[in-house]
Amino acid sequence: MHLHLSRLLLLTPVAHIQTVAKTSRHSKSPRDRSYSDAKRHVLSWAIRDPFKARLAVIHAGALFWHVRRYSRSSFLEPFAIYIATLVLWAYSTSSQSAKPQIGTLSPTEKTQQGPPRSSSDIDSDQDTNLELSFFYIDRPCDDEVVQTYLRVGNKLGAYMSRVGVISAAAAPRKIIQEGLGLLTCEPHYAGTEGQPSAGSEDRTDRHLWGIEESFIRLLEPLTEIPRCQVLLHQSEGI
Repeated sequence: MHLHLSRLLLLTPVAHIQTVAKTSRHSKSPRDRSYSDAKRHVLSWAIRDPFKARLAVIHAGALFWHVRRYSRSSFLEPFAIYIATLVLWAYSTSSQSAKPQIGTLSPTEKTQQGPPRSSSDIDSDQDTNLELSFFYIDRPCDDEVVQTYLRVGNKLGAYMSRVGVISAAAAPRKIIQEGLGLLTCEPHYAGTEGQPSAGSEDRTDRHLWGIEESFIRLLEPLTEIPRCQVLLHQSEGI
């Protein structure tokens, strides 16, 4: 767990993701500079740096697997669950917002990033015919699958238990529910049909530290945010 959490902190703009998540809970999207900057950073991370973002997705999924199977109720677990949940939520919502928002980066960022690269520039010939069409990020997977996802993630569907493909329109809400299911040990949050998360019967002492409550309060409102309001608003310029 410590390895995956450390990678998430190194690979993701955690502070910006938290700013977007906290501010997106309001009924009206604020237009302050810090919120706009945070949105731009998150979108740039997910879309303009896809290899780093996909690697973060792998570590977040592995962290979910570890906590479900090997929870020891350590003091870091609630924070690790919170961060992994937000990272997957941010990547999922950014993936959906990328197409309409691709032109919203500043001219300076566009210049730094250079011209868009075609799939032929990125994908090697050996990746043209993939043996797999999808894999589960929250289940063990070998290095070859991980490397394939990092190279051609647009061709390999990333699935999560009780969520489905993480880039689907309904995925952000389900991801938050999965995180809440681990934090609260309540089946109410996990899955659209109230199915309990794997191993929840063995986690009755998760509230040992008390800090879980603060993370739960931060995540719960994200399950109620309309899709058009999540992360990036098509009507707003960045």
